[in-house]
Amino acid sequence: MILKSRKVAILFLTILSMAASSCAASSSSNPLISTEPPPPSVARPFGLLSCVPQSNAGLNYRFCQGGMSSSKDLRVKSFDGVPLDADVTLPATGKGPYPLVVLLHGWGLTKTMFETTTPNALFGTPGLNNIALASKGFAVLTYTARGFGESCGTPSSRTAGCAKGWTHIADQRYEIRDTQYLAGLLVDEGLVLPSIAVSGVSYGAGQSMELAMLKNRIRLENGQFAKWTSPHGVPMSIGAAFAIWGWDDLTNSLAPNGAYIEGKNMNSSGFYPQNAGNGTDFGIPKNSYIQLLFTAASLGYEAPVGVDPTADILSWQKASLQDLPGNPATSALASEFRNFKSPYGIPPLSSGPSPILIANGFTDALFSASEALEFKAQADKVDPNAPVSLFFGDIGHPWSDNNSYSSNSAGQEGVNFLSEVMQSGKTPAPTVVTQSVVCPSTNQPDSILTAVNFSDLEDGQIVATSPNMPNTFSYGSKLSETTASLNGVSGLPTGIISSTGDPALSLKLNDLGFLGNATNFCNPLPNESQTPNGTILDNLSYSKSSSTLLFGSPVISMKMSQLNSYAEAIAMLWEVSPTGTRQLITDGVELLHPGATQATFALFPTSFTLAPQDKIELSLMGSDYPSFRSSITSSNYEVTGIGITIPTH
Repeated sequence: MILKSRKVAILFLTILSMAASSCAASSSSNPLISTEPPPPSVARPFGLLSCVPQSNAGLNYRFCQGGMSSSKDLRVKSFDGVPLDADVTLPATGKGPYPLVVLLHGWGLTKTMFETTTPNALFGTPGLNNIALASKGFAVLTYTARGFGESCGTPSSRTAGCAKGWTHIADQRYEIRDTQYLAGLLVDEGLVLPSIAVSGVSYGAGQSMELAMLKNRIRLENGQFAKWTSPHGVPMSIGAAFAIWGWDDLTNSLAPNGAYIEGKNMNSSGFYPQNAGNGTDFGIPKNSYIQLLFTAASLGYEAPVGVDPTADILSWQKASLQDLPGNPATSALASEFRNFKSPYGIPPLSSGPSPILIANGFTDALFSASEALEFKAQADKVDPNAPVSLFFGDIGHPWSDNNSYSSNSAGQEGVNFLSEVMQSGKTPAPTVVTQSVVCPSTNQPDSILTAVNFSDLEDGQIVATSPNMPNTFSYGSKLSETTASLNGVSGLPTGIISSTGDPALSLKLNDLGFLGNATNFCNPLPNESQTPNGTILDNLSYSKSSSTLLFGSPVISMKMSQLNSYAEAIAMLWEVSPTGTRQLITDGVELLHPGATQATFALFPTSFTLAPQDKIELSLMGSDYPSFRSSITSSNYEVTGIGITIPTH
């Protein structure tokens, strides 16, 4: 199995670090640090740090280094006494109070992710680093999350206060409160303003979204909410947030059961998954990513098994990979992740969340575009004009190819957003910007759209059914509709979905992309000589004289033989060229429960242009290991009819 070795996790973290442009390797070797003593008039953040004037790439700033050295421990004690490795970067002049931006790093990384010697792109995000932001007049806080690096992550850093300094995985009661507490200390020193900005990538993005939803609240260790004030009682709030590749519901991100569709499946019936908010709801675990994330956690500080139910990572890993839904262990895991480690677990205020821009990827196999859409829907339920803006494109974790045009556009939008809200006092009107997925990824997107809501951009649909579907299947009401047909299920044998799947095909489609010796999104698969084992294929037959922009979440409806156990449905939508090569468009999964005879579920959103000469192919598998956990019950089933609705623009 490709993820049993810690080497894979190290490789993943190394690649993320490399993508962070010129990040410093460690505090002790950071080229930003000068050995010269600071001028006596320079502020001392947290009452500990010395601030040293620096100049780099024509930009001037002051860098205030924390952490540990052979002679000093300059870490900052958090609200519960856990020491955190924190640095502060200040503008070159002035005494404050400055507007503060907190930059939150990715999973398993450290504060140095955002500390760069050059003010250029970080994850394709120009200007999102300590130097560039300090030169714009911000104070910048970069710190290592508890359980990693010198924040109790390394054995040598586990001094007094670290006894329980393990990671809780973006928990509102711990990691999120750390951010709030550190910012409060800087407010009490008069160094920064009490309305702060936050931004981060991946792990840091999820935390930024939680902070925006909390807005002016903290979550106590008992799970209750309270007003957020500094240690000296100054009222505080999140002024703006910019989240890159984040999640709304960590349970459904890591074990999906259908995809969220904007404005269409927030009904009480739960007819269209996902059923967010149901503590026992648990879909099909993403085997590859779960293995990778938990392996990366082992590089830091993990809670001993059974000691802390809010941080029991080793037990969670076992439950996610071995237990069925409804098992007490999986129910507890789903509830813990959804309620305390996800924005979804935070009841929105009547005033909505803080102004936020979320940039997620159509091609991100870990945190899909539907996560950002779900966050917006949650906010819109209390305020239809909630200040939530979205950006989508070919960006994110693998499979994503991170199209440079889309990455740079997202980054520039985000930095401008933070500056406009925090320095100009203006909150931009909520908008949704989408950039289509193009292959090769070096090309500029061929469709760039803007609207108030994502669903406003869906104005047509392609509806196709197999001959043995008795009723026409249509999802939603569109301005225009194209009727197509499916050529009928085919497979080996006809219509049978196998729980073993096709190992050769699955390995090629491993969602870790190049990390798993597999394909990234824009690497088409060669023509299969025959239908893959345990898979059925259907080709959509419809005529078109011009290109078609497939836009939004396709919805699949299928009828099947009655199940006597749990089973999996992994659906993939393909573009098939005249030469027979296949390019993935989007995918989605559904956990089928015993007794089921039909299922309807959504695939993840996309924006993909289909050329006139190309065809659409739908594949349905019963296993996609190693991307998803193999079915732990033997569950071959026969599909007797299938339909699909593909929204278009």
